[in-house]
Amino acid sequence: MRALFLCILALFVFSCKKNKAIEINHLNGRWEIVEVFKNEDKLKSYSPNNHLDYFQTDKGQGYRMKVQLQLDGTYKSSGDQKTFLIENKESKTFLTYNNALSVWKEEIIELTASKLVVRNEENLIYHYKKRP
Repeated sequence: MRALFLCILALFVFSCKKNKAIEINHLNGRWEIVEVFKNEDKLKSYSPNNHLDYFQTDKGQGYRMKVQLQLDGTYKSSGDQKTFLIENKESKTFLTYNNALSVWKEEIIELTASKLVVRNEENLIYHYKKRP
């Protein structure tokens, strides 16, 4: 009986999917969009380009803006800065944007030093790669 209990317990422990903690500092920097999916269907693949999303975070909040690589190697900002709060709910991490016109969220599905995957409220999943 004890052996059966231990087997069931071991099955339960090893079958539970552990949520990987998001290291939010990896978000800081420039990100290039690679592809977009909806319901596992690829909607669009992007060619390499010089239009990037720049993220900066600090103490549970941050901002995002579009930047463009210039010929001299510098980046020019669009000036359109969107601020967000970083929220952790039910083992998920969200970026919550709030401006005068609307409030919206994006869920960070995966974040590493080189890869970012986010899902927006329309269930579009955006895959990014980090740029230097």
